[in-house]
Amino acid sequence: MLSVKKLLLVIAAAAMAACAYSPQQVMIQPELEVADDIYGQGRIVTVLAEDQRSNKAIGSRGGAYPGTSLITPANDVGEAMVKAAKAGLRQQGFSVDSDQPPAATVKVIVDTLTYENDKDTVTAKVNLLAVLRVEINVAEKNHSGVYKSAISQQLVIKPTAATNEKLINKVLSQTLQRALNDPKVKAFLSNS
Repeated sequence: MLSVKKLLLVIAAAAMAACAYSPQQVMIQPELEVADDIYGQGRIVTVLAEDQRSNKAIGSRGGAYPGTSLITPANDVGEAMVKAAKAGLRQQGFSVDSDQPPAATVKVIVDTLTYENDKDTVTAKVNLLAVLRVEINVAEKNHSGVYKSAISQQLVIKPTAATNEKLINKVLSQTLQRALNDPKVKAFLSNS
């Protein structure tokens, strides 16, 4: 039979294990539905992207050991943003995979992508933030814009990897979509 001291140790260990969360990897794959304004008229655009975040982890799931319950990308963030931006520009009538010299270069820079859980709530609440910079070059003229999106989501239980993946892609999709639908971006690309 277990002594009271050993029993308390077992209960404490079980409680600590229950407060620990495992790390998660999420596929970054934003999907866009840009405005129906097909103004590209086949103009050739080169798309580039960079992930300039200082910390490659997106955030922590929290728990007793937040440093070990990190959410990290399962794929290259820059490549995922190139794919998404190309899809959005293609929807707007641009040619993005041509061997011909481009009329414009569009560069998407991921400055911020964060995931935080609110420790002060009884249920699970997560806050996400994405900040993208878009730099466009047309005939040696430059245009730059900064685009932000934030999501706060209240959940009944701690989110699964699939739920976190959906939320992270949602905040990235909203931000990139905002950039490609920006009238200033459209006006600048219209002159390419």
